[in-house]
Amino acid sequence: MSDIILHQWEISPFCQKVSRILKFKGISFETVNYNGILGAKVPLLSKVGKVPVIDHNGHRIQDSTQIARYLEE
Repeated sequence: MSDIILHQWEISPFCQKVSRILKFKGISFETVNYNGILGAKVPLLSKVGKVPVIDHNGHRIQDSTQIARYLEE
């Protein structure tokens, strides 16, 4: 099991950005896709109710730019 879970919509360019960053850095991760009816759960993931969101070691980070900065640290 991976330490990072990426919550995403598959077609979102912002979610794809985070996925590409994770792959480029060689970081293993799991994805949860919120397509279809699961999309109703997205507002529960973050304060702004949008994806991408990652869960990592008990921390939840939202917004593709903030995620990129977090992964760089």
